Amino acid sequence: MPRRKQFKGIANNLTQWALSRNFDLQGYWAIGKLYNVAEQNNTDTVVLHLTLNTVHPEAGSETLNTAIQLLTQALHRAMASNRMPECWLKEAQVTFCFNVPYQHQYHHWRAALGQPCTCSVHIKTDIDSVYFHENGCNCWTHDPKKERRRYGF
Repeated sequence: MPRRKQFKGIANNLTQWALSRNFDLQGYWAIGKLYNVAEQNNTDTVVLHLTLNTVHPEAGSETLNTAIQLLTQALHRAMASNRMPECWLKEAQVTFCFNVPYQHQYHHWRAALGQPCTCSVHIKTDIDSVYFHENGCNCWTHDPKKERRRYGF
């Protein structure tokens, strides 16, 4: 029998997947592409509203719209695997923050090159319960000269 508190685990899994190398856009690591969009718009934050299908910043929308679709599919797959009805989901938002201060629990010093970033997921249910999870990693902006494209693209 599904419970709304399963959104806590879904939020955790969504942050881990969003920061993993499996989250890619056009064969490249999505975090780097999102970081690139943030830099082009002179901001350190990219917000993807999954239920509203909107993004902030609005520029670079092709990359951001693809990211929204991938994250929304991952969220709905997790809900379906837990047999949770769609009506339980009121709001879902994924926020990527770049150039954040070093935090030991997220950013292991020199574990990876790049700048510290965090990903947080906010999920609000139909009964106004809020589930939140945050995780982090190190990343750099997308540069095809330094990155290898995933096989198959």
